[in-house]
Amino acid sequence: MNKQLTGSWLKHVDFRFISGEDLEKDTTLTIKSVVKEDVFNPNSNTTDNVMILYFVETKKGVIVGSKKVGSSIEKVMGTKNVEDWVGKKVTFFGEPHKRFGKVVRVRIERRALFNG
Repeated sequence: MNKQLTGSWLKHVDFRFISGEDLEKDTTLTIKSVVKEDVFNPNSNTTDNVMILYFVETKKGVIVGSKKVGSSIEKVMGTKNVEDWVGKKVTFFGEPHKRFGKVVRVRIERRALFNG
């Protein structure tokens, strides 16, 4: 059973992570680490253990919360092995979404499509 949220919406958002709203333009970041952490999901009012990318250039991470994001990173990196992503650059952008405002997406350059 989901618990009804109360109070300011700001207390239900985890600002440790980059959101689509943060990305006004393409942003290229260098992956520092790939980890799994427990993160509160306000949509289900539960805590989920999710994969997160952290970067050299910022303290904020990106939650790899969808197959689309993970698959896009795999295409850019040329490998599905997350240990091989560390030290490599990936470009993110904010894509408009009907339900969520803007969501984080990965820019796939044409050359990345030919790596795999």
